[in-house]
Amino acid sequence: FNNGGYPGALTSYMVCLIAKKSGVRNSAMIVRNYPPCHFSKSSIMRIVRRICNRTLDHIVTVSDSLHQAMVNDSGVDERLLYTIHNGVSLDNKAAADKTGNLQTEFVPGFSVGIVGTLQARKGHRVLFKAWQFVHSQFPQAKLYVVGSASGDDKDGLVQMASSLGISNSVVWIDFTSNIGEIYEALDVVVAPSLEFESFGRTLIEAMAFSKPVVASKVGGMPELIDDGVDGYLVAKNDPDALS
Repeated sequence: FNNGGYPGALTSYMVCLIAKKSGVRNSAMIVRNYPPCHFSKSSIMRIVRRICNRTLDHIVTVSDSLHQAMVNDSGVDERLLYTIHNGVSLDNKAAADKTGNLQTEFVPGFSVGIVGTLQARKGHRVLFKAWQFVHSQFPQAKLYVVGSASGDDKDGLVQMASSLGISNSVVWIDFTSNIGEIYEALDVVVAPSLEFESFGRTLIEAMAFSKPVVASKVGGMPELIDDGVDGYLVAKNDPDALS
């Protein structure tokens, strides 16, 4: 069962019960994000915990951070838990075909990017505050914000960029099927997340394209970066450190 965040889709637990009743001899659930609260505060979480403990043979988490959160907050039997870090497939990301379809212009040596949803937890506002200083030191630098063209916090972020005087150095890019072209064009990839970052997939995608990364010490991201070797780690919500 690939269940995304915990507890995720309740239909998964119906299938867990059916599998157990049908005599399935080995069942595992993959969990990819944190429990939203401690199980003692939620009747649904308590029911889900009981089903997990009675029907599953393994629960796979994608980072040690998530593993520990499951121990602390889910109430599932720790003996069920295993950590297997995410891998990354470049089959649908590689820019080896060099199609050149990307219309955005990048500044060689001065292109920094953030890739992902424009939700507040991803830390775009902290990044914008940091970018105000970076831009003052390197006026030619550009910050490429790769995310959905609508929804989430985009309107607020556009207004914030304007109020900080960095609008001319921020470039907005819609999600593209060939994200590899963007990774190849960037010089640095940044992930200033504030919470609920169980792994940090964009970091390993960036590394797969040989790009250095800067990330906050949140969730599973410190497990991916050897600080000062293949990237840098900074405290979350700290624009000065990030800049």
